[in-house]
Amino acid sequence: MKIIISIFFIFFVNISYAEMSNNDNDNHFQKFIPYIEKLNDIKKADQFNNKIICESDYFYFDLKDEFMKFIGKSSLFSEQLLISAEQIMIKFNDKNINFISEPNSYVRFFNKDNNSIEIRSNKVTFNYIDKKMNLYGTNRVNYQNCFLSCDEIQLLLSNNLDLKEFYAKSNINLKMKDFILRSNFATFYSNMDKIDLYGNPTIKNLNNNITADNILIWPMQERILCRPKAEMIISNNF
Repeated sequence: MKIIISIFFIFFVNISYAEMSNNDNDNHFQKFIPYIEKLNDIKKADQFNNKIICESDYFYFDLKDEFMKFIGKSSLFSEQLLISAEQIMIKFNDKNINFISEPNSYVRFFNKDNNSIEIRSNKVTFNYIDKKMNLYGTNRVNYQNCFLSCDEIQLLLSNNLDLKEFYAKSNINLKMKDFILRSNFATFYSNMDKIDLYGNPTIKNLNNNITADNILIWPMQERILCRPKAEMIISNNF
């Protein structure tokens, strides 16, 4: 049985104690009072302007430590964003909310041009107030005709949960058609039309190698620019 909970409802609709039980003497529902007060306090923050829905096979919450846990084929989605994993935890800290998904996490962004950005990762943490998302472990990114892998990714989102900035670091490998690119760092710009590779970037095509201080890629245009100090070693490819 699939459990679906609208976080929008939890955060924006005031919950009263009477709604929880018709029996004022029911001690069981009295346990929910601190939890309800916490939600009513959190949802007053100006940052809550999205409808987010979580669903899973099983749902668990801890009143003492203030967290929710969705277990078994869990997913979190809004109009712009989808996160799925074997487990998603929602932790409440003061007036902050953190979504933690692991293992086998999948993240997908939808932009205005209907081009999706897909990321697979071992673990994803999403700070809703700061609009920051961090991905750890073996990360694999699929966008247009580019396939990128790296050890760590940080994403900055807009208030509407659109992707604004994309930073990748450590063991970056990017493949675009017959080109293989490597670097220590990479920045995807907000419209995802340009990728900047820096930190000893290199390009390999067949047996040919190119190095430069920066390598810029335009995936939609299938264009690459190397600058400055670009050097190319051409080998016999026949």
